[in-house]
Amino acid sequence: MALLAKMFEDWCGHEPQQIVFLPQSGSYRSYCRIRSGSISVLGACNRDARENDAFLTFSKSFRKEGLPVPAIYAENLSEGVYLLEDLGSNTLFDLVKDRPFSEELIPIYKKSLTKLVDLQIKGKDCIDYQKCYPRAAFDRDSMMWDLNYFKYYFLKLVRIPFDEQALENDFRTLVDYLLQERSDYFYFVIFKRLILWFLKENPFLLTIREDAGAPYNMIRLACFSMPKHVCQRLFVRN
Repeated sequence: MALLAKMFEDWCGHEPQQIVFLPQSGSYRSYCRIRSGSISVLGACNRDARENDAFLTFSKSFRKEGLPVPAIYAENLSEGVYLLEDLGSNTLFDLVKDRPFSEELIPIYKKSLTKLVDLQIKGKDCIDYQKCYPRAAFDRDSMMWDLNYFKYYFLKLVRIPFDEQALENDFRTLVDYLLQERSDYFYFVIFKRLILWFLKENPFLLTIREDAGAPYNMIRLACFSMPKHVCQRLFVRN
């Protein structure tokens, strides 16, 4: 916290008046909101140097291309800390959780999906793939990691009985099938969670995984549990 407080003071010239840590997410990266008067930023701390390098490098590249990611204000890679734009606390989930498929939310879904597609398509042309983390491509090993995560952190934890060898055979068959598709797209985990922040009615992405080189079935993910008529409207251009 002391490092982030000093970085904040060096950046804006004011001592922090308030530092509030945000709930931990799926990664080891931790965030806090640092405020002084009308100034508010997010401070990030992560001891994984390669992940930080990928996150900061990609964020700067995306920002330069006009893609919707927060600005990076200051960084200290040797200490694993940096400051970035505070997008507030209004997420897509907050907007839709109480009325997920109401008529007035259709434009919000469309705007969000458009921005996600923009990042996936345009992002692949502006990043240094050597910075990708933990691998430069969503290849066989990456797919097997994800599938084994499902096995060990879902099936085994909830004690669902299964045939270990049959499941392994299914995993290999699925991976062989997936590897037949094109793999020249930028891939990011945000599609799985659709976590977007809204600032002045515009969607921004914050949490991205620094993988690359894989297609992603956007339609299937976007339409998960949605009524058919909502799905159809989301993918019709005005």
